[in-house]
Amino acid sequence: MQAKSDDATTSDWGGMLKGIAARDRITQAELALALHTSQSTISKITQGISRPRPNLRCRIEALAASKEVSTQWLEKVGEAARSSPKFFKIVDAALCLVNNNE
Repeated sequence: MQAKSDDATTSDWGGMLKGIAARDRITQAELALALHTSQSTISKITQGISRPRPNLRCRIEALAASKEVSTQWLEKVGEAARSSPKFFKIVDAALCLVNNNE
């Protein structure tokens, strides 16, 4: 299910998101929350209309590599997003560093 950012096509990203949602039994809205993006963006990617930007690619790859998205984790991410927008900039940078060093 995992594709590297440089090699993934538009359909690869959509397939990866569909796979994560099916694996974790979550909706596009919940997937959007977990990835700190909009449901519209998730929909466009899963339909093959657009590709994710580099920072979203890092988050998708990290989520695909994880075991599953828990409800508690989604709630914590939502709380962090509301309290500190800088939180996601830090997480994005860290995920990109980790994914690029694999």
